[in-house]
Amino acid sequence: MTTLDDLPTPALVLDLGILKRNLARMAAAVARHPGVVLRPHMKTAKSLEVAALAAPGHGPITVSTLAEARYFAEGGYRDQIYAVGVTPRKLDAIAALNAAGAAVKVILDDAEVARAVAAHPGPLAALVEVDVGEGRGGVAPDSALLPELAAILGPRRPA
Repeated sequence: MTTLDDLPTPALVLDLGILKRNLARMAAAVARHPGVVLRPHMKTAKSLEVAALAAPGHGPITVSTLAEARYFAEGGYRDQIYAVGVTPRKLDAIAALNAAGAAVKVILDDAEVARAVAAHPGPLAALVEVDVGEGRGGVAPDSALLPELAAILGPRRPA
């Protein structure tokens, strides 16, 4: 019999009952807000099996690395947000994923990066990250940079 001590690390170990209960609670919380879509973050689980529970029917997800974006795109999860402020050097890889059928959207809070996205010849869509008061990143909601970034992105903004 295999025990936790026998597992090679790193290894994902989940209590399926707790996972399903937490997923149901998240879905219920989001369902109370019409128009809000649950987009679970897959950075910890990194698992197609968990994604199938968290985002049934290959629903929208959030990722933190290009490797995660590629893995989940290959597993049928097209609608993704790459939830780390993108850098211009990663745009080619993201555009290649999108050209292959994914729909990975990037986030940004910088005019230079917005110009790089706007000028990129590949299929890219970008969202402007807004600081919601946590001070972790993003543009302040009342900043003049917010409409400037939107104007720079123009049609690169997702519908």
